[in-house]
Amino acid sequence: AKETPFSLKPVAVNALAREAADLVQAPFRSAEIELALAFDARDPTVMGSANHLLQVLINILLNARDASPPSSTVFLSTKESEGEVALVIRDQGTGIESDLVPKIFDPFFTTKDVDK
Repeated sequence: AKETPFSLKPVAVNALAREAADLVQAPFRSAEIELALAFDARDPTVMGSANHLLQVLINILLNARDASPPSSTVFLSTKESEGEVALVIRDQGTGIESDLVPKIFDPFFTTKDVDK
């Protein structure tokens, strides 16, 4: 696939979150994980690269699915407050050990087993 150039444009956060949720529905269903959505009624907009933000959001959602046990729920919500917009993802996993937190932004870092 051709990489989309990075450019900052207005991005509707709720629409972006909805698109990501739609794209991960099949893997969530096959893992028996529910994806619950709650979007800010103000429909916040941020400056960003929609395609790049979408890729990041999908990756985080799939990580949340992998971290959660079957029959659990991953929550995705948007919230605008005091000029800031938050995308919140909450899973039912056990969390990450505190000594590993500094590594989470290292390329290719994972705590998953080799078969995952």
